[in-house]
Amino acid sequence: MDGCTDAYSDPKPPWLERKHAYIERVAKESDEVRLVSAADKLSNARETLHDLRVRGEGVFERFTGKKEGTLWYYREMVTALRVAGNNPLIDELERIVSELEAITGKPGPKRVEVEEGFLRSGMAESAIPPVGMTSFGSRRQTHATTELNRKTRK
Repeated sequence: MDGCTDAYSDPKPPWLERKHAYIERVAKESDEVRLVSAADKLSNARETLHDLRVRGEGVFERFTGKKEGTLWYYREMVTALRVAGNNPLIDELERIVSELEAITGKPGPKRVEVEEGFLRSGMAESAIPPVGMTSFGSRRQTHATTELNRKTRK
């Protein structure tokens, strides 16, 4: 379904850049696209939760964003989807994301006002805003992250 992918180009832009763009875009999509996106993220988050329970935190190694980036992305998706409205799928997605955060010891959602200062993770070429920071709502923060990523790749 058009609108549910984070990139159409080949090669794809860097992971963090794609995720920021998708988070910003999804809140503005139609109800149908948001519903499909929420269902997709819910399915992925449930599978991740299951694998986390069975295999432990090593499950995050299969993701480009590793643990920090994956949890950040899921939380930001919940926030972006809630901006556009609520429904039972988003409620369930938030419950699963909160459970992932609880099992991994990540703090739950909280608003963080940050001018400059990003949480560095084990990702090779990126910086991730702190969990719970609303990146899709702040072009300055998104631009600062993009600039930081460009500098780290050089």
